[in-house]
Amino acid sequence: VMGEHDDMSFAADIALRLASKFQSYVISLNYRKSPENPFPAGLTDCFKAMEWLASDESNEVLPSNLDRGKVALIGDSSGANFAAVLTSLWRDALKADLTPFPSEIQQRLTVKYVVLFYPCCMPAFPLKSHV
Repeated sequence: VMGEHDDMSFAADIALRLASKFQSYVISLNYRKSPENPFPAGLTDCFKAMEWLASDESNEVLPSNLDRGKVALIGDSSGANFAAVLTSLWRDALKADLTPFPSEIQQRLTVKYVVLFYPCCMPAFPLKSHV
């Protein structure tokens, strides 16, 4: 889930419902937000969370039966943008070996599903407030 963990956003509610239905886990991220933290701070936080999830360090905290081969990224609004971008970044990092982890650790985490609620997908921003 992309967004604040203490904020029951639309995407967080859906993620919790899906987790209950499919007996899965939800990991919610509290990434740095704009304008206090300019882009790409929040995206970097999310990518580092994915690296941590793929690492051995996460084994000490997360349940042993967590299936890292079936990760779903779910987000709304800017969180949806991050979920979409993270999917591509993670795939490209695996192909180019861009993360500090060996490929066998990277391959532990596979993004299988991406659910985007009202992402901002405009190729150009017509209003100054969008920039």
